[in-house]
Amino acid sequence: MAKRCIKPPRFVEVLKADMTPSGKYVIEVDIEPSSIVCQDLYFKTFDVVVDEQAKKKKGGESFFIRDGSSSKQVDYDTYIANNPGLSQERKEAEEKHLSVVKVHAHGSALGAMITGGTHSMDRPNFTSYIVVANKSHPVQLDNLDFLPCMNLTAVLDFDPQSAENGLNKLIKERKMKINDHLPAQYTVTSTVKDTVCSLSLTKSTSWVFCNGGINGETPSDDDNWLTEKGHSVRHVVSFLCQSVLPRKEISCHILVTKSGEQSQRPLVSDLRYVSTGASGTKPNLVHQ
Repeated sequence: MAKRCIKPPRFVEVLKADMTPSGKYVIEVDIEPSSIVCQDLYFKTFDVVVDEQAKKKKGGESFFIRDGSSSKQVDYDTYIANNPGLSQERKEAEEKHLSVVKVHAHGSALGAMITGGTHSMDRPNFTSYIVVANKSHPVQLDNLDFLPCMNLTAVLDFDPQSAENGLNKLIKERKMKINDHLPAQYTVTSTVKDTVCSLSLTKSTSWVFCNGGINGETPSDDDNWLTEKGHSVRHVVSFLCQSVLPRKEISCHILVTKSGEQSQRPLVSDLRYVSTGASGTKPNLVHQ
């Protein structure tokens, strides 16, 4: 049961104030207990204390419950006796959450989130759009035909198969003018102006493959993406928002689609920076 509830650890890189790697990581472990898995069972922890002199391990059992964003230790027997309906409450809470998710998954809600409730992409307060996308199921691609109608400055694509059978291929079939780039191409070797001109950033949409897939760039797996490609993607965001795009006129839309594959970690690992690293942008998180 524990293996089914405890997710694999994520190593989240800690950045310095200048957004460069510090060589340090925060280890994050998500525990998602489901009522179907845990049912009405409760689990204690075993405390281990090493006695260096006696070369023996001593320990005892403890029982913790969630208390806000942290945990606190309580007496097991007393807590169970005073909360006889916990399993049923958890099941009802999970069912209620699923019903809310289903309600907000309708196309009208998606359109309202993208347009800010105006039902139109022609909004004078935004002159540039950035789209962040992961791998989409073929059925979902049919619902993304609106993208060519947007004034897309850049697309950060985390799908390594996008050019072969994904969103990149769809957009090219719609005759939208785009330039395929890898994050490494955003490295400024001369002046910012020269880099902007060489990549044609102001003339057509820059399609950045954030997890390889073109020009022989090998995709990274979940465990290695952050260390192998994370820093270069952050540099792309900084370069676009600080050197190319006008401040306070950028709308960033993050399309988190469900491809049928369980892992979304490369995209999710960098969402915080993509959303907040651009000063003056307005991020919209759209989950489909």
